[in-house]
Amino acid sequence: MTMDEATYRTILRAPERALQQMLLDFRFFREDVPGFLVFALESRLKTFESATVKSRNRGVRVDELTDLAGARIVVGTSQEVDLVRRFFTRKQESDDLVIESDKPVSRPNGYRSRHLVLKYAPSYTRSGLDRE
Repeated sequence: MTMDEATYRTILRAPERALQQMLLDFRFFREDVPGFLVFALESRLKTFESATVKSRNRGVRVDELTDLAGARIVVGTSQEVDLVRRFFTRKQESDDLVIESDKPVSRPNGYRSRHLVLKYAPSYTRSGLDRE
């Protein structure tokens, strides 16, 4: 199935909204936890080119990719990693968020992280005003 960039932008709208909502919720969470230090918070939307290459390589449709939107949160301690994880666990209990995967990552060079794969349904819905 061939896809054009305009169609991809339409598919990307829901993951983009979900990512923006999650970032906003996380910002408020950070403000409410005294002494919680986040060294970096980066987010990204997968480009059309990257999505089509990955789709082709995996043999799946672009709208079946699970990583169209992503975020990286860098903190300093394992306790803060647990705090970030609890943020998402609590969102899962109270929202339309599902933690599909939660894996600790350790490498021989000392690198440690936690990799969460989230499925997040934004609460935004379109009004009937823009429909014919």
